[in-house]
Amino acid sequence: MAQQLSIQRLLREYDKLQKLNNNQFICEPNPQNIFEWHFVIYNLTDAFEGGYYHGILQMPPDYPLKPPTLKFITPSGRFEVGKPVCLSFTNFHPESWSSAQTIESMMISIISFMYTNEHTTGGIISSALEKQRQAQNSKKFNLQNEQFTKIFKKHFDKLKLNENYQNNQFNDNHNNVGTNIIVEEESSITVKEFFIGGTVILLLIYFLLQSIVI
Repeated sequence: MAQQLSIQRLLREYDKLQKLNNNQFICEPNPQNIFEWHFVIYNLTDAFEGGYYHGILQMPPDYPLKPPTLKFITPSGRFEVGKPVCLSFTNFHPESWSSAQTIESMMISIISFMYTNEHTTGGIISSALEKQRQAQNSKKFNLQNEQFTKIFKKHFDKLKLNENYQNNQFNDNHNNVGTNIIVEEESSITVKEFFIGGTVILLLIYFLLQSIVI
């Protein structure tokens, strides 16, 4: 019963997020698990300009009675990758959790925290140069992540990632074709060497038999 109420709450939040006029984050549940929410943060400024940051909010089965866990998938220079992050609304602080929190409010808190230099578990303090480097690498990193492309592909126009995605697909296909050509060439050389070697052996056997007969 509690889980069913949680699902209903998440569906209501999803409906609200779809209608939200927002240009800094997109949230989508895993099609196979409504408690696993993927987000991409983008269109930030300063050292994060040009970056696309993929992360996961893992909701508990009794959400919103308990807080979620948070982790980032994309390197950002602000959060460790794949490790739980401690923010006031996460499972690190159940005492400060409020069921009035929503996915939208949590996303706003995450973005706000990114611009600070506060220390936290799962956080990183890095230079602006390092953050810029990670921002520049984030497109390629995310487009090579199959889970990212599956979940967010329908938003690629809004994210302005379609051209990058198509180029990435072309390069992958081109590399595969190149690999096939090399394999075929190597195979052909091996076959040629086999026939040449076989012919030489047959000739040697022929001359050997001729000498014995003589």
